[in-house]
Amino acid sequence: MRCSEPMAQLYAKSLLDRVPDHSLTVFDKGFFSASLLLQLQTKGHERHWLIPAKANSTWERLDPHPTDYRVRMKVSPQARQAEPDLPAFWEVRAIETTTSHGKKRILLTSLMDRQTYPASEIVHQYEERWRIETSYRELKQELLGSELTLRSGTPETVYQEVWGALLAYNLVRLEMAEVATEAQVEPTRLSFITALHYLRHEWGWMAIEAPGKIPAHLTRLRNRLADLLLTEKRGRSCPRVVKKLPARYPIRAVSKPK
Repeated sequence: MRCSEPMAQLYAKSLLDRVPDHSLTVFDKGFFSASLLLQLQTKGHERHWLIPAKANSTWERLDPHPTDYRVRMKVSPQARQAEPDLPAFWEVRAIETTTSHGKKRILLTSLMDRQTYPASEIVHQYEERWRIETSYRELKQELLGSELTLRSGTPETVYQEVWGALLAYNLVRLEMAEVATEAQVEPTRLSFITALHYLRHEWGWMAIEAPGKIPAHLTRLRNRLADLLLTEKRGRSCPRVVKKLPARYPIRAVSKPK
């Protein structure tokens, strides 16, 4: 059966009832849909969303502010045919920002009040999303070994396994934070992979030690981790550039006639 909507958007709609009031949901640009986003903000009280605009997004600008302005967008005829209750147009807030790589990005959001929701805080909230993505990658690839499925066979044990993985991940992160605090450095100076492998080995030995020796063992463990700090990243010596795409076919140089 052919579906007019991407499966990810259909699945997201099934979760809208679980979104709490007074919340902000950050989406990837692949979830840009008037149907999905309007349903989210109208289902409850103060349920807002934030999403980057697609490169081909079009709208009508409604105020002259250079980087923080309201826009009006047209709902596609296909969406209105599938859902006649959708309006012909909808208004959102657009915030222009620049990434650390110098690339321009436009964020769209339902947080319309500039005084209550400053643009700088909204941009910061979107940047936090990428840290969460990094944590998901570390949890799935490093902690769970990139397994396609969980080992549990029943809903109850699946919940138990997921909670166990989350607890283990946060215990590693907590220990890294303690080491960084004692060493008076940023936690980013510690490698998660290195810390995970080291702690996994050491914690295994602690299981057979006498309880009275565990505090001293933890102190030695943190001191050893502090010796594994990553070196500080050196400053960029050359400006960032986009590499030239390799030629599809070999280039043959032709000498000029004398």
